Amino acid sequence: MEQESALNRHAWVRFPDGPPISLNNLMRYHEILEYETKKKQQITFKVEEDIEGDNNRGFKLDKLTAYVDGKEVGYIKIENVPKERYERYYPTIVNYVSQLGGTPILPHEKGHLHWKELETEELRNSVKTAYWAVLHKDYSRDEEFKVLPREDLEKMMQDAILPIKKQYGKQFKEFVDHHVGKPFVAYIHVEKDLRRQRIAVAMYLTAAKWLKKQGLRLHASVSQSDDAKGAWKYLEKHYDVKTDGKRRYLNI
Repeated sequence: MEQESALNRHAWVRFPDGPPISLNNLMRYHEILEYETKKKQQITFKVEEDIEGDNNRGFKLDKLTAYVDGKEVGYIKIENVPKERYERYYPTIVNYVSQLGGTPILPHEKGHLHWKELETEELRNSVKTAYWAVLHKDYSRDEEFKVLPREDLEKMMQDAILPIKKQYGKQFKEFVDHHVGKPFVAYIHVEKDLRRQRIAVAMYLTAAKWLKKQGLRLHASVSQSDDAKGAWKYLEKHYDVKTDGKRRYLNI
């Protein structure tokens, strides 16, 4: 199926003959239970929010699990960078380059901080890394650089921003356009012996409705398996699937 890119504690309620359902998912009982398999078996769902916690460079991963007769039959994982986390983790393009761009300009444990918040020696090392990686200038043996005051280091970093934008600007924009406030299917799985029973479709629709309550849309993954492609073809035929740029989303 689509490829994937400590669980939060919630209050749960248990309905007759069904799994526990999170009170935090804000979904009404009739919405949780409105889907059936082709064999007329009722499909119920459980939503778990932010299952990895806020410790993955701003990414938020939610999970919706499907049950038939109380047995887990599949799940869908939904990933995005909420806007508030984006603002906190990526105050400048330097943060993107450090955390996701493959060039650790900032210290690993401080990749989310604005470079002006670094200690002077941390800033010195960050400037040295930026100039080597982007401008191909080596200050590692420059004695004058080793004693430059903070004011000069900040000016050097500011001067490096434009070259950094030229090299990484397109990638940064694609990251923002693809991930920020645009939940997409990171992974979906249905037990092999229960596939082609509309369980995947039910999970897509239920996830889309849950996201809609938050003012969000469920987007298709860019990379899909044959089964996932088949499910989205079914959705396009029977439901309202629209395009946002190059990306499809369920308009529920």
